[in-house]
Amino acid sequence: MGFQFQSVAATSTHLIEALAIDYATLGTMIGIYMLPGVVIALPGGMLAGRFGDKRIALLGLALMVLGGVIMAFGDTVMVVGAGRLVTGVGAVLFNVVATKMVTDWFIGREIVTAMAILLASWPLGIGAALVSLSVVAEAASLTHAMLVPAVFCLVTLIGVALVYRPPAHGGTGTTPTSGAARPTSREFGLICCAGLIWTTYNAGYIIVISFAPNYLTNIGFSPSGAGLLMSVITWMLLLLVPLLGNVAERIDRPIMVMAVTFAISAAAILAVPVTELPVPFFIVTATAFAMPAGVIMALPGAILRPQSRAIGTGIFFAWYYAGMAGLPALAGTARDMTGDAAAPVIVGGLVMATTLIWLAFLGLGRFRAPARA
Repeated sequence: MGFQFQSVAATSTHLIEALAIDYATLGTMIGIYMLPGVVIALPGGMLAGRFGDKRIALLGLALMVLGGVIMAFGDTVMVVGAGRLVTGVGAVLFNVVATKMVTDWFIGREIVTAMAILLASWPLGIGAALVSLSVVAEAASLTHAMLVPAVFCLVTLIGVALVYRPPAHGGTGTTPTSGAARPTSREFGLICCAGLIWTTYNAGYIIVISFAPNYLTNIGFSPSGAGLLMSVITWMLLLLVPLLGNVAERIDRPIMVMAVTFAISAAAILAVPVTELPVPFFIVTATAFAMPAGVIMALPGAILRPQSRAIGTGIFFAWYYAGMAGLPALAGTARDMTGDAAAPVIVGGLVMATTLIWLAFLGLGRFRAPARA
């Protein structure tokens, strides 16, 4: 999923030339992968509760394959955009259900570390796309570059079909259920705060790694050097997310961990445009970004009852997809309006800073809310 998501940003130069689009359109195409989640994340959680996690996961992967093929052979903005939208629908279904699968397996155990390991697959895919897909596009064609993620999704589909099984102690697995409970008002408020945290945390970082290469080339980096730097920074997360996630779990102070790391990430991003040595600040950003990933993703399991987990996880991701669909386009628009390559980086830093606002509401809600029975 991470590999397919980043395929547009990784081949941005080729897409701009092939489709004659501007940066705002490019940002929209990056974000449109997330757009279906605004309306599908919640129903996706309900469908998992009705038809079983594995069936919905396989449906999502099949759509990711289909959309990838459409993108590969599309020759207009409309066709490529339609393919991107289909991949996004599949990714929403797969992402919601995969998160619930891991929650069902690890709730009450090493849930933060387990979520951190799951999340490490995202930077693995993004880093692999950044370092490989532009090379494929140059050596072969843009069509070949877009087919590679579709093939990866097909391999994943086969893997889930053959390997996954539901946990013995619970989860919907492949078995339909009689229905899913609605979250209580307290659960609803807290899961909305958690969803907004996850939204701005991810959107801030995605904006930076998507638009930073353009900024770096404007200050003297070669295109290959800028892409390599972003790829290395992203590959760092593959090790840092599970490693620091385990450290965060041992600290057992989730609010403190999130507050400190969010503040450091935002400050480091905003420092990039005002320094002559941006590389250390990118490294600090990636390190601080890595630590709270598992902590945030463990929030739905801590907030929601098992009965309300399917619908509540859908609400969590509905916020995430709404923000991820619109915020990259906002960053691209800032680039077009100002003509400044640093503008999207600044937008990314400001978006990351808003995580502290939602975290404050989450902490306030936890403090005032009565203990759950």
